[in-house]
Parts: sequence; C-alpha cells; structure tokens
Amino acid sequence: MDPKIAEMLEKLAGKLGTTVEYLWPKMVGAERVEAICWMIGLCGLGFIIFFVCMVVSAYVNDVEEKWAMRAAGFIAGWVFALFSLAHVPDFVYPEAAAINYIVHGR
Repeated sequence: MDPKIAEMLEKLAGKLGTTVEYLWPKMVGAERVEAICWMIGLCGLGFIIFFVCMVVSAYVNDVEEKWAMRAAGFIAGWVFALFSLAHVPDFVYPEAAAINYIVHGR
C-alpha cells in the first residue's frame, strides 16, 4: 500500500478510535456489501420498470402502442441490469474500492 494511503488510513482509524488492523477488513467487507446492494437494487429497479410496462401494455388496445410499451420496458429493464455490472469490480476487488474511499471520500 502506498505510504500516503496508509497514513490516511491511520488518521481515519485514529479519528474512529480503532486500529488500522481492525478498520481495514471492515472497510473491505463494507465495500463488498455495498456493491451487492447496488447490483441487487439496480436489477430490481429494472425488473419493476419492466413489470410496470408489461402491466400497462395489457390495458392498451392499440397493438403498436402495446408493443412500444413492451419494448420500452424490456430496454429499460436491460439498461438498469447493465448499470448494475458497473459494481462488479467493487465486489470482486473491494480493496480498490476501499482505497478509493480513503483517498477521495464519497
């Protein structure tokens, strides 16, 4: 680990009244949990949008509008599912996300 980052981590641990050895694994674990929550949340949001579009399309009489609603729901669902992939690196390598948090904050 870079000496500057280690120093920042020591300052953060000092402010929290704990040690670096205790804080670092907790930060790494927290980043992994946060990545999982983001992935589940974004996929869930995409599913909800898809489901709402499917329900609304069931009440539309015009065939073209019905297919347009279904296509919009399908596309929106996939877009949110693909956005969730942006958090996979945080899940796979949470140490990098924890270092990013130390250096840049949120």
